[in-house]
Amino acid sequence: MKRRLDSTEADVTLKVADKTFACCRKVLAECSPYFDAMFNSDFLEKDKNVIEIKGVDTDAMGILLHSTEANEVDVLKSANVLSVLQAACMLQFEAVKRSCIDLIMSKWLAVDSCLQIVHTALQLDLCELHSKALALALWEFSQVKRTTSFIQLSIADLEVYLQADGLNVRHGEFEVFDAGISWVEEAVEERAQFLMHVIQCVRFVEVLGDDVQTMLLYPLVTEDAEVVQLLECICNMKSISRNECQHSVREDVESESNSLLEGSKYLAPVLSADNAPGCYERLCQCAYFSGGSFKVSSNFLQNGLRPSSVGADCSHPERDPSCSSLVELPEQCWGATVIDVAGRLLRQSPRWWPVLPCIVGHTVEETRGASLPAGKPFVFCYDEEKGDVVPVVQLAKISDGPVELSGYKIASRGPSIFITGGEFLLGHGSWNRTVWRYSLLSESWGYETSIPSVRRHHSVCFMDDDLYLIGGFGKHRVIMSSVEKYNVTSRKWTRCTPLPQPLYNAACVAHKGRILVFSQQMFVYSPDCDMWTSLNLHTSSTCLGFNSAMSHGDVVFLTGMYSTLLARYSPDPGTMEGEQLVDSVGTFKGNAAYTCVVGDLIYNFTSDDEDETLFLEVFSVKEGEFRVVWRSSDCPVEFSGSKKWSSCFPLVKY
Repeated sequence: MKRRLDSTEADVTLKVADKTFACCRKVLAECSPYFDAMFNSDFLEKDKNVIEIKGVDTDAMGILLHSTEANEVDVLKSANVLSVLQAACMLQFEAVKRSCIDLIMSKWLAVDSCLQIVHTALQLDLCELHSKALALALWEFSQVKRTTSFIQLSIADLEVYLQADGLNVRHGEFEVFDAGISWVEEAVEERAQFLMHVIQCVRFVEVLGDDVQTMLLYPLVTEDAEVVQLLECICNMKSISRNECQHSVREDVESESNSLLEGSKYLAPVLSADNAPGCYERLCQCAYFSGGSFKVSSNFLQNGLRPSSVGADCSHPERDPSCSSLVELPEQCWGATVIDVAGRLLRQSPRWWPVLPCIVGHTVEETRGASLPAGKPFVFCYDEEKGDVVPVVQLAKISDGPVELSGYKIASRGPSIFITGGEFLLGHGSWNRTVWRYSLLSESWGYETSIPSVRRHHSVCFMDDDLYLIGGFGKHRVIMSSVEKYNVTSRKWTRCTPLPQPLYNAACVAHKGRILVFSQQMFVYSPDCDMWTSLNLHTSSTCLGFNSAMSHGDVVFLTGMYSTLLARYSPDPGTMEGEQLVDSVGTFKGNAAYTCVVGDLIYNFTSDDEDETLFLEVFSVKEGEFRVVWRSSDCPVEFSGSKKWSSCFPLVKY
């Protein structure tokens, strides 16, 4: 049904900038509470024939008025969706507002536009849109920093953006420094004064001493005496701290370590429990040690991200070991203020992003008074705040065929889920060739690509931007050795050197720049030379085979489908030759069929064989303890392990 406006119905003129629009008061009042109040209350505009509307784009106004003539809202006619959204919010055209938000979240939200959307959504108090746009801006920092929107940020917004805990710094904290320098260089005369602000956005606890020295070579830095002093002070704190801690560990003289720390005024964090446990324990007793997050407060992040109860440390793998102890520097070197600022910067915690452990399962539906696994497949996650396993998204794409897809595998990369491979009817050639991608940011499924070689019950893992598909069953149930990788940035496939032997459902993981595949042997793939190396495995415990591998720091944890064992592989960083030892860490209560690692916790989604109670247990890598964190005897989830291979994976959820 359309509202038709002709010249005889028009009884008011809206003037927007230099353009006028003939309108009907009654129609405007029906579509907008803003105009309803204007024409039906005691406002000055009530009886005016010409009403000037300020702060609205003329094209946006045309879109709003067009919506009064038809039920359908064609926002795509505007070159700037954000201007239409602003006008719709200001003039209270709710239908247009909703259409704009839906369009932005499904199609328009991208790397180039996310910072603009963050700013606009904050101004308009659109919390959900703000949260989605900010999440994209944080996760895709490596690309966002190259956009015009980033360069045009105000210093206040820039600081908050670069200081955010959830900023995805893929290439280390030097990337934050480099982005800040680029922002300053865009308008040096106006922005050089803010260089100190930019420097303080860097988490120096994650920066190598050599990288701090490199920062000192930048022309912009050398011209700012205060910044030079600060960086030199940080460099010396790292150097002195490293030397003192090495001396303490080497001599193992606890009294010397305590006397060094006693009474310190200016302190900075430095060694980790992993590289020097004894020294670390002594240092943690110091009152000045701080592991808390650096807090920021700005309108830029208002109503935005909130820390998740389950988080992942996104520290750089080459973390400077000198940034975990505490030192004191004489004030006469740089002055109390400089030392105080340096100490504060070195006390900042590493960045993190909120990660949740996920499992693929099915809902349970009530049928004639009985609970039957007749529901649809879902991705579920463990929400620690709620203390429950909750649904994230329905896997609609795997149930589009005549039967549910079998043998598919799921891989996650940040806030995205990728469904790969599988067959709808085993033995009938009904293969799934499409790689589907679900984005938590846009909350939508989309076609990603098509796989070159059909396969099921294969292995999948991500290394940086590359998705690897390894082995599995191919046509005619032939076990495959082929390996293919897909780059999500270039959207191109590359055929890699095949596995040394055909495998299916093997555990695989990206670890320290290599792909490790575990079977009766271990196969190591080096992407740089496109070559596999075969190594023998020696396990201290009996295991029928591993189907899950999880990288954590310098080690890889392993679990098997038909075992409760948690094993650990500690590769020698100097060589990858000879027999490789896999030792036992301990055992879970239930079979470790579906496991993943989040932060320092290894999650195992499992069930009790006696009463079929579903439960979730975790192993703390730091504490070395197993514990059950969730259990339910009447749960709306059926894990799909009893009938088909499924997936367990970590998922970034801002």
